[in-house]
Amino acid sequence: MSAMSDALRLPSGTRCPNCTQTMQSLRLAAHYGRSVEIDHCPACRLIWFDSDESISLSHEGLLQIFVAIREAANAATHPMANRLRCPRCVAILQTTHNLTRHGKTIHLRCPAGHGHAVTHSRFLAEKGLLRPLTESDLVTPRAELISVACVNCGAALDAIADCRCPFCQSPVVVLDIPRALKALEDADTQRRNKAALEERGQQQLARDFMRTLDQYERNTSPGADWF
Repeated sequence: MSAMSDALRLPSGTRCPNCTQTMQSLRLAAHYGRSVEIDHCPACRLIWFDSDESISLSHEGLLQIFVAIREAANAATHPMANRLRCPRCVAILQTTHNLTRHGKTIHLRCPAGHGHAVTHSRFLAEKGLLRPLTESDLVTPRAELISVACVNCGAALDAIADCRCPFCQSPVVVLDIPRALKALEDADTQRRNKAALEERGQQQLARDFMRTLDQYERNTSPGADWF
Protein backbone atom coordinates (compact mmCIF):
# COMPACT_ATOMS: atom_id res chain seq x y z
CA MET A 1 0.00 0.00 0.00
CA SER A 2 1.40 3.40 -0.99
CA ALA A 3 1.37 5.82 1.92
CA MET A 4 1.29 8.67 -0.56
CA SER A 5 -2.00 7.68 -2.16
CA ASP A 6 -3.79 5.27 0.16
CA ALA A 7 -5.24 5.73 3.62
CA LEU A 8 -5.86 2.75 5.89
CA ARG A 9 -9.64 2.23 5.78
CA LEU A 10 -11.29 0.65 8.81
CA PRO A 11 -14.89 0.33 10.03
CA SER A 12 -15.70 3.18 12.37
CA GLY A 13 -17.92 3.26 15.44
CA THR A 14 -18.93 6.79 14.49
CA ARG A 15 -22.39 7.40 13.04
CA CYS A 16 -22.69 9.81 10.12
CA PRO A 17 -24.20 13.15 11.24
CA ASN A 18 -26.42 13.05 8.15
CA CYS A 19 -27.57 9.49 7.36
CA THR A 20 -26.65 7.94 10.80
CA GLN A 21 -25.00 4.97 9.09
CA THR A 22 -21.59 3.74 10.28
CA MET A 23 -18.82 5.90 8.88
CA GLN A 24 -15.48 4.77 7.47
CA SER A 25 -12.38 5.50 9.54
CA LEU A 26 -9.39 6.80 7.57
CA ARG A 27 -5.95 6.69 9.13
CA LEU A 28 -3.98 9.55 7.62
CA ALA A 29 -0.43 10.86 7.81
CA ALA A 30 0.07 13.80 10.19
CA HIS A 31 2.96 16.08 11.07
CA TYR A 32 6.10 14.79 12.82
CA GLY A 33 5.58 11.21 11.64
CA ARG A 34 2.33 10.77 13.53
CA SER A 35 -1.06 9.65 12.17
CA VAL A 36 -4.62 10.75 12.84
CA GLU A 37 -7.94 9.03 12.23
CA ILE A 38 -10.89 10.84 10.73
CA ASP A 39 -14.39 9.61 9.91
CA HIS A 40 -15.72 9.62 6.36
CA CYS A 41 -19.13 8.91 4.83
CA PRO A 42 -18.67 8.47 1.04
CA ALA A 43 -22.43 8.35 0.40
CA CYS A 44 -23.06 11.71 2.11
CA ARG A 45 -19.79 13.23 0.85
CA LEU A 46 -19.13 14.16 4.47
CA ILE A 47 -16.00 14.20 6.66
CA TRP A 48 -16.00 14.38 10.45
CA PHE A 49 -13.00 15.85 12.27
CA ASP A 50 -12.53 15.50 16.01
CA SER A 51 -10.89 18.52 17.63
CA ASP A 52 -7.94 19.84 15.55
CA GLU A 53 -7.37 16.80 13.31
CA SER A 54 -7.72 18.83 10.12
CA ILE A 55 -4.80 21.16 10.93
CA SER A 56 -2.67 18.21 12.10
CA LEU A 57 -2.66 16.60 8.65
CA SER A 58 0.58 16.60 6.70
CA HIS A 59 0.70 17.19 2.94
CA GLU A 60 0.71 13.43 2.54
CA GLY A 61 -2.42 13.15 4.69
CA LEU A 62 -4.17 15.75 2.53
CA LEU A 63 -3.31 13.76 -0.58
CA GLN A 64 -4.83 10.68 1.05
CA ILE A 65 -8.09 12.58 1.64
CA PHE A 66 -8.10 13.78 -1.98
CA VAL A 67 -7.87 10.16 -3.11
CA ALA A 68 -10.77 9.15 -0.81
CA ILE A 69 -12.88 12.02 -2.18
CA ARG A 70 -12.12 11.00 -5.74
CA GLU A 71 -13.05 7.36 -5.05
CA ALA A 72 -16.35 8.45 -3.45
CA ALA A 73 -17.43 10.22 -6.65
CA ASN A 74 -19.08 7.05 -7.95
CA ALA A 75 -20.82 6.11 -4.68
CA ALA A 76 -24.59 6.36 -4.27
CA THR A 77 -25.56 9.75 -2.85
CA HIS A 78 -27.68 10.46 0.24
CA PRO A 79 -29.53 13.81 0.31
CA MET A 80 -28.31 16.26 2.94
CA ALA A 81 -30.70 16.75 5.87
CA ASN A 82 -31.69 20.20 7.11
CA ARG A 83 -30.21 19.41 10.53
CA LEU A 84 -27.13 17.33 11.24
CA ARG A 85 -26.29 15.97 14.67
CA CYS A 86 -22.97 15.49 16.44
CA PRO A 87 -21.98 11.80 16.35
CA ARG A 88 -20.58 12.12 19.89
CA CYS A 89 -23.39 13.88 21.80
CA VAL A 90 -26.22 14.09 19.17
CA ALA A 91 -26.46 17.87 19.63
CA ILE A 92 -27.54 19.77 16.52
CA LEU A 93 -24.47 20.98 14.64
CA GLN A 94 -24.16 24.74 14.33
CA THR A 95 -23.06 26.56 11.19
CA THR A 96 -19.80 28.45 11.70
CA HIS A 97 -18.09 30.76 9.22
CA ASN A 98 -14.29 30.66 8.97
CA LEU A 99 -11.81 32.63 6.91
CA THR A 100 -8.86 30.83 5.33
CA ARG A 101 -6.12 32.09 3.02
CA HIS A 102 -8.24 30.78 0.13
CA GLY A 103 -11.40 32.59 1.19
CA LYS A 104 -14.47 31.97 3.32
CA THR A 105 -15.54 28.49 4.34
CA ILE A 106 -18.30 26.93 6.41
CA HIS A 107 -18.11 24.16 9.01
CA LEU A 108 -20.91 22.40 10.88
CA ARG A 109 -19.55 22.43 14.42
CA CYS A 110 -20.62 20.67 17.60
CA PRO A 111 -21.66 23.26 20.24
CA ALA A 112 -19.97 21.11 22.91
CA GLY A 113 -16.64 21.19 21.05
CA HIS A 114 -16.53 17.54 19.97
CA GLY A 115 -15.53 18.39 16.40
CA HIS A 116 -16.97 19.50 13.08
CA ALA A 117 -18.38 18.11 9.85
CA VAL A 118 -17.51 19.38 6.39
CA THR A 119 -18.66 18.33 2.94
CA HIS A 120 -16.21 17.21 0.25
CA SER A 121 -16.73 20.36 -1.78
CA ARG A 122 -16.26 22.69 1.18
CA PHE A 123 -13.11 20.83 2.26
CA LEU A 124 -11.62 21.17 -1.23
CA ALA A 125 -12.60 24.84 -1.33
CA GLU A 126 -10.94 25.34 2.07
CA LYS A 127 -7.71 23.96 0.59
CA GLY A 128 -7.98 26.26 -2.43
CA LEU A 129 -8.80 23.56 -4.99
CA LEU A 130 -12.27 24.75 -6.00
CA ARG A 131 -13.27 27.92 -7.79
CA PRO A 132 -16.65 29.37 -8.81
CA LEU A 133 -18.04 28.33 -12.17
CA THR A 134 -17.76 31.15 -14.70
CA GLU A 135 -19.64 31.96 -17.89
CA SER A 136 -16.65 30.85 -19.93
CA ASP A 137 -16.85 27.40 -18.33
CA LEU A 138 -20.35 26.97 -19.76
CA VAL A 139 -18.92 26.77 -23.28
CA THR A 140 -16.09 24.46 -22.25
CA PRO A 141 -16.42 20.92 -23.67
CA ARG A 142 -18.16 18.72 -21.11
CA ALA A 143 -15.21 16.29 -20.97
CA GLU A 144 -12.99 19.10 -19.64
CA LEU A 145 -15.36 20.09 -16.82
CA ILE A 146 -14.26 17.61 -14.19
CA SER A 147 -15.89 17.18 -10.77
CA VAL A 148 -18.60 19.79 -11.08
CA ALA A 149 -20.49 20.05 -7.79
CA CYS A 150 -22.58 22.36 -5.65
CA VAL A 151 -20.53 23.78 -2.78
CA ASN A 152 -23.63 23.99 -0.56
CA CYS A 153 -25.65 20.79 -0.96
CA GLY A 154 -22.87 18.76 -2.64
CA ALA A 155 -25.12 17.67 -5.49
CA ALA A 156 -23.30 16.22 -8.49
CA LEU A 157 -24.32 18.21 -11.57
CA ASP A 158 -24.38 16.44 -14.91
CA ALA A 159 -25.88 19.29 -16.89
CA ILE A 160 -25.30 22.98 -16.29
CA ALA A 161 -27.71 25.58 -17.59
CA ASP A 162 -26.25 28.49 -15.64
CA CYS A 163 -23.82 29.30 -12.80
CA ARG A 164 -26.20 28.30 -9.99
CA CYS A 165 -27.25 24.94 -8.59
CA PRO A 166 -30.81 24.16 -9.78
CA PHE A 167 -31.48 22.38 -6.47
CA CYS A 168 -30.51 24.98 -3.86
CA GLN A 169 -29.54 28.01 -6.00
CA SER A 170 -26.02 28.14 -4.55
CA PRO A 171 -23.03 29.05 -6.74
CA VAL A 172 -21.66 26.09 -8.66
CA VAL A 173 -17.95 25.35 -8.33
CA VAL A 174 -15.49 23.26 -10.32
CA LEU A 175 -12.32 21.50 -9.31
CA ASP A 176 -9.44 23.67 -10.48
CA ILE A 177 -7.37 20.96 -12.18
CA PRO A 178 -4.17 23.03 -12.75
CA ARG A 179 -4.21 24.20 -9.12
CA ALA A 180 -4.91 20.67 -7.87
CA LEU A 181 -2.04 19.25 -9.91
CA LYS A 182 0.29 21.98 -8.64
CA ALA A 183 -0.77 21.23 -5.05
CA LEU A 184 0.00 17.56 -5.57
CA GLU A 185 3.35 18.35 -7.19
CA ASP A 186 4.28 20.84 -4.45
CA ALA A 187 3.38 18.36 -1.71
CA ASP A 188 5.38 15.61 -3.38
CA THR A 189 8.35 17.94 -3.86
CA GLN A 190 8.25 18.95 -0.19
CA ARG A 191 8.11 15.31 0.84
CA ARG A 192 11.16 14.46 -1.31
CA ASN A 193 13.07 17.51 -0.07
CA LYS A 194 12.33 16.63 3.54
CA ALA A 195 13.51 13.05 2.99
CA ALA A 196 16.70 14.31 1.32
CA LEU A 197 17.40 16.73 4.20
CA GLU A 198 16.86 13.99 6.76
CA GLU A 199 19.21 11.67 4.85
CA ARG A 200 21.89 14.37 4.61
CA GLY A 201 21.49 15.11 8.31
CA GLN A 202 21.97 11.47 9.19
CA GLN A 203 25.05 11.25 6.96
CA GLN A 204 26.51 14.40 8.55
CA LEU A 205 25.85 12.99 12.02
CA ALA A 206 27.65 9.80 11.08
CA ARG A 207 30.64 11.76 9.73
CA ASP A 208 30.80 13.90 12.89
CA PHE A 209 30.71 10.77 15.04
CA MET A 210 33.54 9.14 13.07
CA ARG A 211 35.67 12.31 13.34
CA THR A 212 35.08 12.46 17.10
CA LEU A 213 35.95 8.78 17.45
CA ASP A 214 39.12 9.21 15.36
CA GLN A 215 40.19 12.21 17.47
CA TYR A 216 39.55 10.28 20.66
CA GLU A 217 41.66 7.34 19.45
CA ARG A 218 44.52 9.66 18.52
CA ASN A 219 44.39 11.43 21.88
CA THR A 220 44.37 8.17 23.84
CA SER A 221 47.09 6.42 21.85
CA PRO A 222 50.49 5.87 23.59
CA GLY A 223 52.60 9.03 23.60
CA ALA A 224 49.63 11.39 23.03
CA ASP A 225 49.83 14.68 24.88
CA TRP A 226 46.82 15.95 26.84
CA PHE A 227 46.34 19.63 27.46
